[in-house]
Amino acid sequence: MPQGPFLIFDKSSLESLNLDEAVMLDNFYMSNITPLFFVECLADLEKAIRSKSTPEQLVGSLATRTPESQSYPNVHHSTILRGELAGRFHLSTVRGRVMLAGGKHVQLGDKKALFSSGVLKQRR
Repeated sequence: MPQGPFLIFDKSSLESLNLDEAVMLDNFYMSNITPLFFVECLADLEKAIRSKSTPEQLVGSLATRTPESQSYPNVHHSTILRGELAGRFHLSTVRGRVMLAGGKHVQLGDKKALFSSGVLKQRR
């Protein structure tokens, strides 16, 4: 696990990096991939571009630069807000962590935890 902070990036920041810089980004930061990033990449497949490359090549170059070993896809913000409004958790306890989808709630006695992707996180 890298020692660096969490990073939220957008499509234009990845386009400005070369492949070596993108590898260093993945090595030193935990990346939070937002749902909007996926939407932006899918929208690039539909638009006409003026360069010699095709839209598929443009999205392919973004996919090559996207961090993969230290990145986590964040759930949609409406899911987070619904969970907080329903009282399942409080945003004040999240403290900047990535909000992952799925997981299994477990309880042993009065202790509660969330088992998600091989990681057990104790809940209060």
